Amino acid sequence: MSFSKTTSLASLALTGLFVVFKFALASTTETPAPIE
Repeated sequence: MSFSKTTSLASLALTGLFVVFKFALASTTETPAPIE
């Protein structure tokens, strides 16, 4: 098993969840959230 591959997948999953969370939060509050 490749450790670097697991780390990449975990990082990608965290990034995806963060983007989805910010998008959901922005649509719920209906306020333009600044994209950083």
